[in-house]
Amino acid sequence: MSHYPRLASDIFEKYFNKVDYTVAYWYPFRFVQIIYFVDIIPESDSYWPEKITSITNNNTLKWIEEHLWFINLSPRDKCFDVLSGTNINEAGAKDLADAAHGLWQAILDKDLAKFGHFFKASFEAQIAMFPHMVTPQITEAIRKYEKQVLGWKISGAGGGGYLVLVSEGAVENAMQVKIRR
Repeated sequence: MSHYPRLASDIFEKYFNKVDYTVAYWYPFRFVQIIYFVDIIPESDSYWPEKITSITNNNTLKWIEEHLWFINLSPRDKCFDVLSGTNINEAGAKDLADAAHGLWQAILDKDLAKFGHFFKASFEAQIAMFPHMVTPQITEAIRKYEKQVLGWKISGAGGGGYLVLVSEGAVENAMQVKIRR
């Protein structure tokens, strides 16, 4: 499947001229990545970003820390293949790009409701293209918290490290994120 990364890249470049690293499809969510906004110049034919905009404003970083919570998930089975059943298409890429832009703007505006909405929208766009990211165990974890949080996403390569939650307040059994400055 050597053509897979290029094919996916071609589709994504059409919709991602500005990409929020938290939802770039092949990167896992990492709490330090949420402060970056990446410019990819489609005409450059470069895999790597041309520009990275970072937020170093302590008030914004503190706001992010106050609203992100991590729930530890079990490791994936050794035979697990997150790429099986992959369905990368233009509609999915556009949904993910729209969620990325909305999420970035929500962070800049410190709009918690939109932050939760677009956080969840990015997750939904990802699982539409990578349906095996979600297992029954992950679905069970989401159901446990979905009524008390504003949005969620899974982290880790292939989604198996943490369930990341957006919440107005503390979340039971969760670790609060701390962003290094």
